[in-house]
Amino acid sequence: MTDRQASDTQSAELLNELIECTRDGERFFLDAAEHVDDRVAKGVFRQMAEVHQRLIDALGDHVLARGAAPAPGRTLAGGARQLYARALASLRDDAPVYVAQLEEAEDRLLERYRSALERSPNARVRGILERHLPTVQAAHLRMSRLKDLYRHGGPAA
Repeated sequence: MTDRQASDTQSAELLNELIECTRDGERFFLDAAEHVDDRVAKGVFRQMAEVHQRLIDALGDHVLARGAAPAPGRTLAGGARQLYARALASLRDDAPVYVAQLEEAEDRLLERYRSALERSPNARVRGILERHLPTVQAAHLRMSRLKDLYRHGGPAA
């Protein structure tokens, strides 16, 4: 295996890790939108799922460019967190529960992107991650602000 092939393999693996984590968020947002009663939260969750899907698509293109297949699945931990949130939401007001859990998921995703940036195998991958990081940061900030709104009585308050 040449150095270039090894670098492409490492790059594809790193990007695929991010695809799986981003897909966790996308599926979690879609699930929350389906189960939450609050229409404001439902709309935000659908928009956030779209943001995550665009990130998945963009990262997938970069994986394909490195001769690998984009990761089709998600992480086991992401699926477990989604089920946990659904169980909690069934016991109390669902929107604040989902918002809090999704904000934590966005925390983890942002941390994964930052970690990937630090361990990126080459400048090309760092450039990709640097271009996508503002989107991940904005998504995190949006959920953080929504969490604060719910903490003070909800988006309509």
